[in-house]
Amino acid sequence: MAAPNNTLVKNFGWQDITVTVKDHKTKQPKALLYSVSRIVKASELCALIGPLGYGKTTLLNVLAYRDATAGAKVAGVALVNSISRSREAFCQISSYVEQEDALIGSLTVQETLSFAARLSNASSLSKLERMNLITGLLDSTPIRKGISRGQKRRVSVASQLITGPKLLFLDEPISGLDSTASLEMFDKVLLLSVGKPYYFGSVPKIAPFFKGIGHLIPPYTNLAEFVLKLMNVDFSQDQEAAIKQLGSIQESWATSAIAESITTEIKNTNQRSSSDKVPKSKAAGAGVFLLIIALIHRAFIKSYRDVVAYAIRVIMYLGLAIMIGTVWLRLGSIVAYVPAFLEDRAAFAKERANGLYGAAPFVLSNFIIGLPYLFIIAVLFSVIMWLFLDLVAAESLVVLISSLFPNFVVTLISVGGFLVPPNILNVFWYYVFSYIDYQVGLKGTWVGILIGIIAGYRLLGWAVLVVRK
Repeated sequence: MAAPNNTLVKNFGWQDITVTVKDHKTKQPKALLYSVSRIVKASELCALIGPLGYGKTTLLNVLAYRDATAGAKVAGVALVNSISRSREAFCQISSYVEQEDALIGSLTVQETLSFAARLSNASSLSKLERMNLITGLLDSTPIRKGISRGQKRRVSVASQLITGPKLLFLDEPISGLDSTASLEMFDKVLLLSVGKPYYFGSVPKIAPFFKGIGHLIPPYTNLAEFVLKLMNVDFSQDQEAAIKQLGSIQESWATSAIAESITTEIKNTNQRSSSDKVPKSKAAGAGVFLLIIALIHRAFIKSYRDVVAYAIRVIMYLGLAIMIGTVWLRLGSIVAYVPAFLEDRAAFAKERANGLYGAAPFVLSNFIIGLPYLFIIAVLFSVIMWLFLDLVAAESLVVLISSLFPNFVVTLISVGGFLVPPNILNVFWYYVFSYIDYQVGLKGTWVGILIGIIAGYRLLGWAVLVVRK
């Protein structure tokens, strides 16, 4: 959909979008989308509806310049003002609210919106202007207090609206609402099944179209449910007849006057608007320094509210020190930090995909906010400075491994590892690493190596986040 504050994007269209994957059974190409072409004008709200698993999310991902699905080949083009944009440029003018809400649980609703504003072009506004913007969103949506899952969804939408996108994509934003009432909210509807379009146009014209091809909608019947039942062949008692009927509907739509008029409209629009002004970046007002400050501030709030991140680590250190000394120190520290970093990484992945900031500000702010807490842990444990460096090295390892494998169990096994007796280590691991022990008897010998390890882990973590999008 085109955002309400949009003045530069006049239309958004897509031409001949085709997505194919390799069928695991036949090993032959299998099409998920078949040459889908449509256009949406500024200020219009367009809904993609259809049965589950028939191409809606795939099409939405392609239009939002996200990965369609694993191993997919994508053909076709998405156009802004009839101009094809690069992925980076497109992300600067659009936002995508995905099915899974990636929010930081220790922040309040107002703080979530405030940091979203500070990470976007709204950072150029004064503090009073930002607060007025946030208050306006909160007043229009009752999400001030403790929120339910549905209200959490609203927070995700609001956190993207406040960034001022020109185009907004939403995956299942109205789940749980009445289907008929939800359908009436939209200006246009694209009916999709088995990767093909079966209708595109206004909601009031749906019933006349299906009546014209022999499918009269009975009185007092839910329009959305009736149409979806026609489109879904999975639960039909007569599969062959249902597939034949679906093919007939698709053929009727492809040869209809409405479909032909849409094709003509796309061609005419492309000719008229090919020289339109290119939209500006939505993140142009947020400098690197302001981004880092905002990320550090957000991480600081999370650090003193999220007991898993640091408080439990302090308790674990003191308890483990009393019980079994320093043998298991680094394992305890790493275990406590894994879930906290995975939550931060999920928020980073969403915000980076929406063009707010890159890997460097995230890694730098994450490193800076951890230093004072790790120093406090080291002081409480009454150990010399090399233990503090050991903690930073351990946390840096968590950043690297969690960036590579954003899964708690995999990360835990990777960073915690297993205790392997030296006598069964192979030659490489035994002679290269088994003698480097920076926890016992250092006296400054391995401090330089330890600092190098910290820097290496952080740089590798940054590189992984840059490469993995």
